[in-house]
Amino acid sequence: MTIAKHGLDTICGAYFSKSDLKKLKIKTIKEDERYLVQNSDAGSVFMLGCEEISRKKSSIEQEHDLLQTLHGKNKEKQDQLSLPLLQHSKNDEPWFLFQERLWTMRCYVPGSFFDWRSVVSKTAEAEEAKKNDRYNSFCQRAGKELARLHNYSIGVGALNLSLRVDYREACLNRLVVQSANSSISLSRIERFIETAVRYQESQSREKKLPAVLIHGDFHPGNFRLTEQGTAGIIDWDFSRFDSPLFDLLYALFMFAGCFRLGKISESLLDKNYSAAFLGGYFSAINADINSNSSADSSADIRQSYRQYQKEDEIAFAALALALILIFELEFESKLENKLESKKKKFELAQSKKNQDGLVKSLELLALKQERGDSLIRAYDFS
Repeated sequence: MTIAKHGLDTICGAYFSKSDLKKLKIKTIKEDERYLVQNSDAGSVFMLGCEEISRKKSSIEQEHDLLQTLHGKNKEKQDQLSLPLLQHSKNDEPWFLFQERLWTMRCYVPGSFFDWRSVVSKTAEAEEAKKNDRYNSFCQRAGKELARLHNYSIGVGALNLSLRVDYREACLNRLVVQSANSSISLSRIERFIETAVRYQESQSREKKLPAVLIHGDFHPGNFRLTEQGTAGIIDWDFSRFDSPLFDLLYALFMFAGCFRLGKISESLLDKNYSAAFLGGYFSAINADINSNSSADSSADIRQSYRQYQKEDEIAFAALALALILIFELEFESKLENKLESKKKKFELAQSKKNQDGLVKSLELLALKQERGDSLIRAYDFS
């Protein structure tokens, strides 16, 4: 994303009146392919972004309403969870049109994070042992914050987030299309994923899987943690009402999956990282029973976990792994369009190994289903 100075002024003009714009000292700081815009007078920092072509105005407005609701609940509880609140344009909308694309300005969420593709810290590296300890703590806190998000379901139900994801379109169809342009083979797992999709569809129709507010893309790159202990969550494009089990399993693979660089184990999960994440998650679910404002929500979520069967767990785990595989395939296709460089070759090799690990993980998951094994049922849901 390249923005000329005059273009940037035009964009900022959509958010500030001309008189206000004259008072602002605008500067941008490139962060990957996004831009930070700073109001030097107020000290506020915003993230300027060009939305995906597939995003509609209605989905951006829905995201705006959700984040404002969560922000209000945070203030009530005196929590310090940082959220990328969408700013209004001069037309009083959480988006604006520029060069025939939708653009947004969000509050910048500070903090360190990790690259989910390799679980490498995006802060200064320390020695290996300290890095592992830091990531364990990171996983535990992330699990806690995900549980708190699920507990927030009461009070946000009035929002228009009732539509469920069509997993056939979101997973199976996209995976088939993406894999056709790659070297991976779906021959041994396509039927397994198809079975998982059919199972999820039947459970959804019969309303056997209770829905809560989920993030939908909770991974180490979307969770921020400052040195002061303040947490933040970004990228709410996939937020919706859906099964908390799906959100938990997707996040668990993203934080603790063994698929990275093709290295997998029988459990599919790193023992220490998964224990930290699940420990944080279930301790927070249990602890919130003492809070009157969320007692009903917490009780409902705990009860839903008691009712889940191994079939539910395997189906959602398959859908989660399939989505992560799609992300890797799409990432690979984007890399193909970049100029040749050492960084591109490294990232491409890493992505290929991750794809191999994800396919092997899906094959192992199919075996677990045949044996009646479980991923997380051993944990105390009470």
